[in-house]
Amino acid sequence: MSSMFHAARASLLAVAALWLALQPVMAQPGTPELGKSPPVEPIDVARLGSLSYSDLTLKGRLVSTDYYIPGPGEFPLGEDNWLDLDFQASGLLARESVMTVFWNDQPIYTEGLAARSTRSRITLPLPRQTILADINRLRVQALLRLDVESCAVESPARYLTVFNSSQVRYSYADRTPNPRVPTLSLTGFPAPLFQSEVAQPAPTRFVLPVQPTSAEITAAGRIAARLGQATNGRNLGLEVSREGEDFSGEANLVFVGRRDALPSLGRLDPPSLTRLPDGTYRDTLGDAADAETGILFEAPSPWARGRAVLAVTGTTDAAVERAALAMASQSATRAMRGSYAFVREATATADQSSKGDGIVTTLADLGRGDDTLTGSGEHRVSFNVELPTLSGRNSVPFEAIISRSPLLDLQRSNMRLVLNGVPVASANFKDVDTTRGTVRFDIPTAALRGGTNAATLEFTLYLPASEDVRVCASVPDEQAWVVLHRESSFQLPNTADVRVETATLANFPYPFLREGFLRDTLIVVPDDLGDARAFLRFAATLGRNARAEVLTPTTLRASDFTPALASNKDVAILGLPGQIPLLGTLGGRLPIEIDEQARIVLSRGMSVSVRDATQLGVLQQIVSPWSSGRSALIISGTGVLGVPLAVEALRQGNMAGNAAIISLAEPAAPAPNTVPTPEPLTIGGPRPDPLQVTTYQLRPRIEPTEVLAQRRPPYALYAAGLAAVGAMLVVLLLTLGTARGRGAGSVRTRR
Repeated sequence: MSSMFHAARASLLAVAALWLALQPVMAQPGTPELGKSPPVEPIDVARLGSLSYSDLTLKGRLVSTDYYIPGPGEFPLGEDNWLDLDFQASGLLARESVMTVFWNDQPIYTEGLAARSTRSRITLPLPRQTILADINRLRVQALLRLDVESCAVESPARYLTVFNSSQVRYSYADRTPNPRVPTLSLTGFPAPLFQSEVAQPAPTRFVLPVQPTSAEITAAGRIAARLGQATNGRNLGLEVSREGEDFSGEANLVFVGRRDALPSLGRLDPPSLTRLPDGTYRDTLGDAADAETGILFEAPSPWARGRAVLAVTGTTDAAVERAALAMASQSATRAMRGSYAFVREATATADQSSKGDGIVTTLADLGRGDDTLTGSGEHRVSFNVELPTLSGRNSVPFEAIISRSPLLDLQRSNMRLVLNGVPVASANFKDVDTTRGTVRFDIPTAALRGGTNAATLEFTLYLPASEDVRVCASVPDEQAWVVLHRESSFQLPNTADVRVETATLANFPYPFLREGFLRDTLIVVPDDLGDARAFLRFAATLGRNARAEVLTPTTLRASDFTPALASNKDVAILGLPGQIPLLGTLGGRLPIEIDEQARIVLSRGMSVSVRDATQLGVLQQIVSPWSSGRSALIISGTGVLGVPLAVEALRQGNMAGNAAIISLAEPAAPAPNTVPTPEPLTIGGPRPDPLQVTTYQLRPRIEPTEVLAQRRPPYALYAAGLAAVGAMLVVLLLTLGTARGRGAGSVRTRR
């Protein structure tokens, strides 16, 4: 017994020692998957600084500013919710000066400002029933009067500063999400997958066959582009699973593929449809889908409570592509009614564009309505807009459509456009109609960022001045007002006929997005699709700037690609060199060549081969070797993490040159004794990955003939010029000889 006891004790000690030895390894957190959409979590504190708002000083008699605050989303609120407002008023304000705080257009607090000459904080309760789940509007409005009243609205003593340390604090009755039951209707697509008014929409997960065909990949890319178009520039959390994998969770699902390649469709119970034994569907009217019919339906998800499933399917590849084409069309989805559709015909017309108008992005496209601003003084309206960098063009027009009070002082009342914190244009109201007048600003392209741009329209409103202070003090400030209409728009230039002479990443998504359409874009992916999530996010990135009614990019597996298919197409190649043999055929045309061993960086003076352990994304754009005047974009990397890094860099924009190397940025350590700057809250998708992007302008070893022709000296012209000069010299010599001979003859005659 003693020996058995000692043996058992020794075994337990050995197991304990092994467990302790493994603890450092087991305790290490796993490396987060690149670009993976994090689960939606409740917002405990929404600070204005974290929402990209800055400190704001308002000047004038009656001033106001608006803020848009994300709500609790799907998390049930408790009763303990608060607004902390930090502000400071001028020390010269009179007792009549007051500030009113509005929450979702309802006044919740008013107080005098005469005693608020130092920085102050007021904490206001927010009743649970006044808080919207998605986006809430906070407005601060103030009447600013002076102790010694003056008619000068622009007096420096009239000011109120609202600090971006102001915040909203939420408490929760339950930190488990309580999703709302989705409304199933194809008419509302992309809802419920994406809803612009939802602050934190759930991620969207595509479910594809294990080995998708080119038609199925094309169908998935078109649906992703349509989703990207609907996001209005907001980051979209796209995930991917293959049939047979575990795709349960909190995501909405999109099944794309043939029915026999997606057995999981058998778990769905679509309303108004009956699944037949052969896998086809019949509706309540007795109509059954045949082999060539594309099938679309939405159904409640059996994998996640409160989520929806969209199925884009059919018996054949042609049926799947037909169904996807219908979903990629805005007009087609608007014509659908109910939760399902049988698509027996869907053909994209040859001429889908109206050339000449360019791409128009309205404030309505950005989710804004009409904004009414009232009072003598300064007012601001802020919004974010997704714009490309258009090198080689002078400006991008913005047309503000406004209605204004006829009682304004037109000489002094004005508006100004501020882009990314820099004033770019201004105008007064002298020549603007009172009802739906147009003010046009031409924005220098140098002021644009490739990607999200923060725009602010600042309005300064004046009423006619009076020399009588008593009259001035009694002027009704509500007579000063202006309405900014939702039809105000940015107008991007026509790009339908752009010829690519010099490849540059600065113009992305152009030239791949021509006139707002993607019909001339060809995407080449690995035969097994490679990183499917990177592909779908790239398609969504292309689609987010598109304004076409139907989005029709084409996707091919690498083995299906032929140069003839790239004729008159802009080509994007997405994958690693070992996955796409086509990359090897480009040879010295690429500024950065990548193989499994190293990457070769070329420049005018040298060629450098580099190998290291860091996985990098690599972006390159060249003039297409398959079609004159077209472009080729190579999205690759030095490992499996490289391709999604490169796609994320394209999504974030703001690049230059014809090549870029991308890596994950190391988080900067906060300086000692300082408070770290809070990260911006995510509204509309996952937080962007922090990237380190290095761009280059490199010359490859082999360049297109047209580029060389532009750079090569015109030897033929030189030769022609020399010949002409020689001929002129011969003529001159002959002329001189003739003249000399005549002169000699005349002298002899005189003798």
